[in-house]
Amino acid sequence: MLRQFCTTGGALNICLRTTFFLTFGGLLAFGAAVGWAGYHLGVSHGQASIADEAPVHDHRDIAELQHWIGEEREHLDAARREAEDNLDALAIRLAGLQAQLMRIDALGERLVDLAELDAREFDFSQPPASGGPDDAVPGASQSVTDLVAGMDVLERVLHDRLEQLTVLEEWVMNNEVRRQTLPSGLPVVAGWISSDFGRRINPVTGKAQNHEGVDFPGERGAKVLSVAAGVVTKSERMSGYGNVVEIRHADGLTTRYGHNQENLVKEGERVEKGQVIALLGSSGRSTGPHVHFEVRKDGSPVDPEQYLGDAH
Repeated sequence: MLRQFCTTGGALNICLRTTFFLTFGGLLAFGAAVGWAGYHLGVSHGQASIADEAPVHDHRDIAELQHWIGEEREHLDAARREAEDNLDALAIRLAGLQAQLMRIDALGERLVDLAELDAREFDFSQPPASGGPDDAVPGASQSVTDLVAGMDVLERVLHDRLEQLTVLEEWVMNNEVRRQTLPSGLPVVAGWISSDFGRRINPVTGKAQNHEGVDFPGERGAKVLSVAAGVVTKSERMSGYGNVVEIRHADGLTTRYGHNQENLVKEGERVEKGQVIALLGSSGRSTGPHVHFEVRKDGSPVDPEQYLGDAH
């Protein structure tokens, strides 16, 4: 219709203006349509991009959180293991202290027996008595550090006491061994010395000679006792002695018991202090039942009275 109007003699300028406006308007409409479509396409694409990127960020955050939880769990496990190790170490130290205390108790009981003390007064099976009034203000509980420090001090004290008691036990035992192995006391249950050590008139021959021991008279068949622990080196009949027993002791000392009615021990036998080794008699060169008792040092006779004590 527009073409007809332009060709049928309408005004040319009006036709040109009309064509221009129609063309420009179409271009504007097309541009607006393209812009609107581009806007919606951009919004749609942006939303799609956000929707696509959100799960990526969420997965990354979850992974970091899981890693952090794993590290914390490892720290907790390490702390738990360290605490258990510390408790085990304290338990081991406590067991060690208890063992030392048991050794000290055992040493104390042996010392009480060796020293012949009153076991009721030194009863190591019971803790020592203690006590006192409570403080008006309650004290604070000890910390683990204080407890460990206290155990350190107690361990040192117990160690020192154990060493001291061990030395004391050795000293007491050595003294006891010496007391048991060195001659002391009488070779008879009860008696008196009828003839001393040294120069005397022989009661059989009437001549002066050295008496190498001391004599204890007694009833025939009475007990003859060893004055110390030792080993029997002779149990036989000897000229002048009759039936004789000889015992070797510590420090090169030997003892002899002569004129026995009967010997009750054999050579090589170990005897204890106070053990009955013979029966009193009058065998050999003798004027009556008695024990001829000698002490010899490295084979040479010495005065027995220094080992007998008060035998008169």
